[in-house]
Amino acid sequence: MATASEPSSRRTWIRRIVVAVVLAFVGYAIIGLVEKVDWAGAWEAIGHVEPWQLGVLLLMLVARQALNASPLALFIPGLSVFRATVCDQAATLVSLVAPPPSDMVLRLKLLATWGIGAALGLAGSTMNVLVFYINRLFVPVVGLAILIVADGQLGGTPIAVVALAVGLSLLVMLRLAVRDPVAAERIGLRAGRLAHRLRSSVDPEAWVAKILEFRSHITGRFKHAFPRSLGLLFVMTLIDAAILLVALRCVGVPASALPAWLVIGSFLLWFPMTIMPLAGLGLLDAVLVAIFTEHAGQGYEAEILAALFVYRIVTLAGPALLGLVALGLWRGTMSSADPAQDG
Repeated sequence: MATASEPSSRRTWIRRIVVAVVLAFVGYAIIGLVEKVDWAGAWEAIGHVEPWQLGVLLLMLVARQALNASPLALFIPGLSVFRATVCDQAATLVSLVAPPPSDMVLRLKLLATWGIGAALGLAGSTMNVLVFYINRLFVPVVGLAILIVADGQLGGTPIAVVALAVGLSLLVMLRLAVRDPVAAERIGLRAGRLAHRLRSSVDPEAWVAKILEFRSHITGRFKHAFPRSLGLLFVMTLIDAAILLVALRCVGVPASALPAWLVIGSFLLWFPMTIMPLAGLGLLDAVLVAIFTEHAGQGYEAEILAALFVYRIVTLAGPALLGLVALGLWRGTMSSADPAQDG
C-alpha cells in the first residue's frame, strides 16, 4: 500500500535526475571545449588586454550593474538609483557565498536602515526579479531580428519563439495580478498549490495572502515603473553584450573576422541560458565559442576563448568586488543616513 510520502519522494528523485542530466550535459560541453582549446594561445591573447582597456570594461560593468538595480528605485518610493545599486551589489556578493534567502535578508536589512519597510522592500525586490526574467525572455527576439536583418540567419527562430511565448505568459499573469484582485487571488492559489506539490510544507493560502500584499504595494507604481524598468534592463543587456564585444576587440579579434552584429545578435539570442548557475558559465560559453569560431575560423578560436574568459572575469568577479565596495559604503556612511540625502 502506497504511503503519503511516496509521491513526494518520487518527485524528489525526478528533480535529482533532471539536475544530474543538465549537469552532465554542461560537463560534456565544457570537457569537449577544453580538450580542443589552444590554451597557450588563449593565455597569450589575454595578455594583449591593456590596463586602460580593463578600466573601460569595469566602467561598463558599473553602468550595467546600476541599470540592473534601477527597477528597485522605480518600484520603491524614496529609494535612489545609487542606494538601489548599493543594495543590489551587496545582495549579489552574499548570494555568491551563502544560499538563499540570505541575499534577500541582507537586501531587506539595508532597505530597513533607510526607512523602507520589509513588505515594500520585498515587493520591490520581487518586481526587480520579475522584470529581469521578462527581459531575459524577450531579448532573444531582438537578437534573432539582428541576425536576420544582417545576414538572413533563421536558425535561432525556435529559441526566440519559445522564449517569447514564455515571456508573454509571465507578462500576462503579472498584469492580471496587478490589475485585478480576483485574478491575483486565483494566480496566488494556483501557484501555491503547484508549489505545495513540489514541497509539502508550502501553504497555498499563505501564497494568496502574499500575492495580495504584493499587489497592494505595486499597483500604484506599475503603470509607469514597469515599462521604464523593462527598457532600462534591455539597455543593461545591450551593455552586457557590448562588454563581450569590447573584450573580443581587446584580445585581437577584428571586426572583419567577427562583426558586431553577429556578437550582439548571438549573445541576445542565447541570453536565456544565463538562467543557469553562474549566468550559464560553461554552457553559454561553449555555444558562443562554437558560433564565433565557425564564422571567424579556427585561427581565432584561442582569442575568442580568451575574450570570453575576460568577459566572465569582469561580469562575475567584478560584481563581487563591487559588492565589497557597496558593503563598505553602507557600513561606513549610509547605514544611518537620511534617505533623502543621496537623491
